[in-house]
Amino acid sequence: KYFWRYAFLFNVVLIPHYLSTQILNQADRVMIDYLCGKSDAGIYSIAYLFAMLLSLITGGINSSLTPYIYQKMKDNDIAKLRMQVSSVLWLVALATMVFIAFIPDVFTFLLPDSYYPALKVIPPVTLGAFFLFIYPLFGAIEFYFEENKYITYASIGGAILNIILNYYFIRIFGFIAAAYTTFFCYLSFTVFHYFFMKKVCKKHDFNESIYDERTVLITSVIVIVSSLIMTVIYDYQWIRWAIILCILIVMTIKRKYFINILRVLIKKD
Repeated sequence: KYFWRYAFLFNVVLIPHYLSTQILNQADRVMIDYLCGKSDAGIYSIAYLFAMLLSLITGGINSSLTPYIYQKMKDNDIAKLRMQVSSVLWLVALATMVFIAFIPDVFTFLLPDSYYPALKVIPPVTLGAFFLFIYPLFGAIEFYFEENKYITYASIGGAILNIILNYYFIRIFGFIAAAYTTFFCYLSFTVFHYFFMKKVCKKHDFNESIYDERTVLITSVIVIVSSLIMTVIYDYQWIRWAIILCILIVMTIKRKYFINILRVLIKKD
């Protein structure tokens, strides 16, 4: 009875959270269909699926990182947690930039010319996938201290914001606007969870900085700026490949460093 009651009370407040995330994932395509027509909704959906492929990778990393966060919080080994999360964040940031630069070639190779206008959807939606990786880092601390209600508050706020922004901006700028509202809402999710995490830590008298906030800010700004630049140079293939090559060279030089990061996560060391 004790465990059933605990599980029920822990999870029942999360039902609005999961419903809200489904709204955030689906509202843009439903509203494009309603406001712009099925053709634009179909083009946007294909580009959205391409862009969100990154979330398959980041989701796997998050699945390994979350138990690691809980373990280090329990052991009060915050310094090692901070260092490890910062390293993983740089790895995901580099992967995001490579993905944004490379995906147009896959997109144009697999799809007919009629889908090319949707290429501009990819950078902002991929940015959304990047912040889809970051905000659970803050949410994990809320879970750790069993302050689930804040997770629900952030999710409901993000879903409502998404519907409002989609309604106004899709009508003005077409389906491309939905990609930017998706990015902005995931960014808002991240900001909401950051402040809720700080509030929860203060409530539980946990005053040490769990993550390197400077690293989170710097990597986020770099990824956002590089993605916006990529939107402008998408037609210049040689520039994109030069960027990809530079990033791959860096990752090759630092390969042992990044391999050790993933090895630590797998071993939960």
